[in-house]
Amino acid sequence: MPQVGTGFIAFNLKNGPFSQKDNPDALMLRTAAAHAIDHRGIHEAVFNNQGQVAEQFYSESSPWHAKDVVSWPQYDLDKAKALRKRRRTATPSC
Repeated sequence: MPQVGTGFIAFNLKNGPFSQKDNPDALMLRTAAAHAIDHRGIHEAVFNNQGQVAEQFYSESSPWHAKDVVSWPQYDLDKAKALRKRRRTATPSC
């Protein structure tokens, strides 16, 4: 019988580099970090390929699963690096 369980990664949005109050480019930095997360690699290394990678909060085993919905950006290191580089060049040096 399938079981429903979800592991997730969250950003601290109150303080630090991902916080809009501490960093005006926080959204771009969060997007870059999200593109740098290899969900399949984590699934293989941490969960030993057991279960499924849920491409949204609920897995396919859940009655609340929405078909054809992906709630996180695709793993793309080049895009993540480009966003970080764009952020660095957009910030004036002090």
